[in-house]
Amino acid sequence: MNTIQSIGQIAVPVQNLERAIVFYRDILQLPMLFTAGSLAFFDCDGVRLLLSEPEPEFTGGER
Repeated sequence: MNTIQSIGQIAVPVQNLERAIVFYRDILQLPMLFTAGSLAFFDCDGVRLLLSEPEPEFTGGER
């Protein structure tokens, strides 16, 4: 049986990325690693925290 040994990254969806960045960086004082498009990455004592805006919903067409 395989067991989880460690967690490397946790993703948290946010509605407003800029506001979330201010909260995690300035209020919680987590070190910000970098941003990439609609993603922001923070270091949480060795675990990477990924903030992302939700994907736009698929509104039609066939797959």
